[in-house]
Amino acid sequence: MKHLSYIKIKIFLFSLFFIFCFMFMTTSLQILSSDYGVYYANAMFLDKNYSLYSDAFDHKGPVFYIFIKLIGLLFGWGGYSTFIPLFFSFFIFLLSFLFFLETLRLNKYKIFILSVASIACIFDQSGNGSMSFFVNSLILLYLSYLIKFIDSKKFYYFIISAIFLTLAILTRIDAIIFSILIIFHLFLFPKTFQERFLSLVVIFFAFTIIFNIVSTYFDFSIDKYIKTNFIFNFLYPSKVDAHYLSHFHKPESLKILFASGIGVLLFILLNEFLPKMKKFSKRIYGKSREEKFFLSLITSVIFFVVFLIPKTEQSHYVLNLSVSSLILSAILINFIDFKKVLVIPLFAIFFYSILTHTLLPTIKFFKTFGCIESLSCPSFSSIKDTMQDVSNYQNAIIIYGNGWINIFSDTAPALSISNWPIFEENQIGNYFRTITDSNKFLVKKDQILWVDKAIYKKFEKYVGKSNYKIISAQKSYFKIEIN
Repeated sequence: MKHLSYIKIKIFLFSLFFIFCFMFMTTSLQILSSDYGVYYANAMFLDKNYSLYSDAFDHKGPVFYIFIKLIGLLFGWGGYSTFIPLFFSFFIFLLSFLFFLETLRLNKYKIFILSVASIACIFDQSGNGSMSFFVNSLILLYLSYLIKFIDSKKFYYFIISAIFLTLAILTRIDAIIFSILIIFHLFLFPKTFQERFLSLVVIFFAFTIIFNIVSTYFDFSIDKYIKTNFIFNFLYPSKVDAHYLSHFHKPESLKILFASGIGVLLFILLNEFLPKMKKFSKRIYGKSREEKFFLSLITSVIFFVVFLIPKTEQSHYVLNLSVSSLILSAILINFIDFKKVLVIPLFAIFFYSILTHTLLPTIKFFKTFGCIESLSCPSFSSIKDTMQDVSNYQNAIIIYGNGWINIFSDTAPALSISNWPIFEENQIGNYFRTITDSNKFLVKKDQILWVDKAIYKKFEKYVGKSNYKIISAQKSYFKIEIN
């Protein structure tokens, strides 16, 4: 390793990134992830007749839709192109973490170890993790450019950092918590009044300009954005009725962290660091390192807090824990001499976790290649008949759909694809019905609907059995006509 130039190491890393990003992409064809189906279908059909937030309901920001739109324009829509945004969301994440490691000025040996560790983030992930990979990339770039500004004092790095923070917030509103880094940078460390004022002005204009560009492109108002991204997200936790200890009791998440090898790496580094912490104290708090070390540590803590916030466990929530652990590992490895004897066992864990999650889906991908065109992919079996039926219509209303039927039938939605709160008898359901026009489709005479069988009883109770008739029973949906 020491005889290899860093350029050769980066080329090797990029090759690994490309291979495993492709393998990750193939996993999503085997299991059609519900969240990603909504993201892609919304982006695919957004136009003047199906506008974001007014028609296409979502409580996420608009930037991820721009990301998918750009990829759709480059590679086309539907078919195998459907999964290309997954490739790029993970690839950008890996590159952004590599860039972060470079800003910490680690040696090439340590950068290589941590870069390989970052690939292990795909363990037990599906397409639902695509937005998390994307927004975490933006946060890592925001932190990295802030560190570059601290090191170089070149103000354009701060402007770039503010842009990435804005993009992260406009992807997921909860990314606003990472603005704490800017606040600490401006008010916890020595700055003149002019520096603080100018920095705040830059942040304000970055958000204002980018928000206006995006809202104009997608034609939504700030009122709609606030209602969906602020108020609805405030109500969203009421969906889960769980004890407050659920924030901390997450055994499945810990299993994923350690099975991926990332938890093992962090444990080894902590074991090396903690007994010698006094020895490293002067290096840690040295003037040349103090602020960027502190901000990196705070970022790790914030990612951990974001991981704790949900009361439920889902595999893509673990990504926040994994990124928190990777950032902390990058900080710790900066101050210790990592034992080379541990590299091979660690890499064995990393590659085992990666391959157990991606190798079989990749093999199946090549064995069944071409199945999308014929709708014969195994993952289509439960919705194939509905896709074929829906393709005969100009647009479709699918109750409790997740976008996949619209994507592979190439049929635009007439009602928001994401309509899961439509029959909820709680704060979420009541609020959803006030900010969407979903009810008009449930009472419109001769309206055709496809209702997921899993939600049929709620549909029957809400609409009234005498107000509709079942035209046909498909494998997963009832085709229904309103009387």
